[in-house]
Amino acid sequence: MSPAKASFTTGINANNPTNAAIDPSGTFLYQAAQPGIWGYTIDRATGNITQMSNTPFASAQNFDSIAIDQKGKFLYAFGGGELFAYSIQAGTGQLSAVPGSPFMAAPATQSFGPANRMAIDQASKFLFVSTSTGIIGFAIDGTSGVLSMISGSPFASTVKGAYSIAVVPSEHLYETTYANNGANPSGIYGYGVDVNTGALTSITGSPFAATCASSTNLTAPSQANLLFVAGCGMFSVNKSTGALTQVATAPSDGGIGGADWPVFDASGKVMWLITQDMQCWHCDIGVSAFDVNANNGALTQVPNSFLVMQNSFSGAIVSIAITQ
Repeated sequence: MSPAKASFTTGINANNPTNAAIDPSGTFLYQAAQPGIWGYTIDRATGNITQMSNTPFASAQNFDSIAIDQKGKFLYAFGGGELFAYSIQAGTGQLSAVPGSPFMAAPATQSFGPANRMAIDQASKFLFVSTSTGIIGFAIDGTSGVLSMISGSPFASTVKGAYSIAVVPSEHLYETTYANNGANPSGIYGYGVDVNTGALTSITGSPFAATCASSTNLTAPSQANLLFVAGCGMFSVNKSTGALTQVATAPSDGGIGGADWPVFDASGKVMWLITQDMQCWHCDIGVSAFDVNANNGALTQVPNSFLVMQNSFSGAIVSIAITQ
């Protein structure tokens, strides 16, 4: 990796961005911030980004998380207890609010977690959101982008607060909980997604035990039945049952520390992590690339792949996104 060029017409407050998403074509980058959604066009040849006109969108609203559907038609953002839905204009990436947006995200007694707490299934039919008392599901109208809450939401309401969620190609959803983010993780919870209604049903054997002290953020490639759990390791997914089998531990040697916010390429052959060089006082923070073994899911760091982006003395990296 090497740095690309960024062109801005309006400055962005570096203290306020939350997470980022790139559309499936790799042409548009969006960043949730407090306030606004900041849009950029990506030069596919160079990786350089240029700020879109009319950015930031919804400039008076603070946003915590964004997600783009697998077809690149709609962008969804959470902010202020509501879900904002936008259509993405082909060719320009400009955002336009869909009818009825914003949508009520959850009752007042529930709250969203921080960034990366939304997941859209591979067919772009359902949007799932983790909240403090369960997982709320929405059906996506494929023509308009309008959201309708799925009957039975919130799911997994007896589990201790959904922390992070991910949907794999076999239409299974997995979550870690706030109990995972501590000394006694309660395992990884798995659910089957009804392909017609979006309703969630617990998978036999869930929660799945994980040999780790804590487990936080989840990610899954769009074309491979793998699940990576930051702080824990790699799991293979049984396409029929959704059962998880741990096949590799998280990278922890070579002076790597604080590995989090994992991102796969579509094939599941390469994964990137925000990592930290631990051999220092004010440690360098950046992104490292790992090859994923096709047979056993083991991770091998790509030589010289660590790209320094920040020093821990002056700040942190909160999210990464890649073009496919």
